[in-house]
Amino acid sequence: MPSLPKHHFVPWSYLRFFAIDPQAPRKTSTIHMWDKISNIECIQKTESVQCYIRGQNTIDGLLDPEFYEKRYAEVDSALGEVIRLLLQTLRQAPPNSAFNPKNKDMLAQHIMLLFKRQPTVLRDALTKTENAIDTVKEMMRAEYKGILPTPKIERLLASKSTKEYTLELSMELVGNGAEALRNKVWIYCRNETDIPFVTSDYPLCPQFIPSYNEKGMADPGCVFFFPVAPDALIYMIDPVHFLPNQKEYFDNAIEPIHNRSFVLMANHLQHSTCTRQIYSNQTLTPKIYAHPDKIENGM
Repeated sequence: MPSLPKHHFVPWSYLRFFAIDPQAPRKTSTIHMWDKISNIECIQKTESVQCYIRGQNTIDGLLDPEFYEKRYAEVDSALGEVIRLLLQTLRQAPPNSAFNPKNKDMLAQHIMLLFKRQPTVLRDALTKTENAIDTVKEMMRAEYKGILPTPKIERLLASKSTKEYTLELSMELVGNGAEALRNKVWIYCRNETDIPFVTSDYPLCPQFIPSYNEKGMADPGCVFFFPVAPDALIYMIDPVHFLPNQKEYFDNAIEPIHNRSFVLMANHLQHSTCTRQIYSNQTLTPKIYAHPDKIENGM
């Protein structure tokens, strides 16, 4: 029996921008990788890094069991092109430049689809969908009892698996998450320090500011770091932290970053939040992902 295919929840089309040679084709593209489980730093082909689960998006019983994985592949290609154009603009932008606000809408959709593919997020979505489906099925059984034969009702209710419903909803509805991201102030950070931004197998990285209301991604205390290349990161922070004139200035702004502590904090969050691995175009010494306070205190 053939083994299940590898389903990369962090696709090569995103990971390639952190590769040693971002122009290298898929088969030869390599990356510095640090593995939390084995505590080993090495160079791997981007196709070989462990940001995948075998069969995660396979659904047996469909005419094409890989239907959803193929749709994700189309999204991956679009995401790669969006990031390529973003980096082209970011790297060539003159001082006091800003992105078109429409970029935020498109990227929020792509980032949420990337986020929903994370194994922990998918498992949570499966549980919620399963609980909701169980409730709906009981309602349908009660409503059609005596109208349709019981076996026919059960065949209709079993026509889709929970996994199929979950993936279908994830592909079609990015829901409140994309809206929550769009409503943040987006600052496009151009890294001008000697430390590269790193990424991980959980790239949309949250940081929580205490004393807010725990409203998930929409919470004013929920800040996001999303690295797109060693020299570029999107910083997403709630408007409540800005005066009106500051919000207007910073939203979609391109800002040069000279503060090494900001880069270190972004990297530290990738290191502490990742499921297993972090990735870089440079050797991953602890100094790249250490908490900035520890470095300042000589630890």
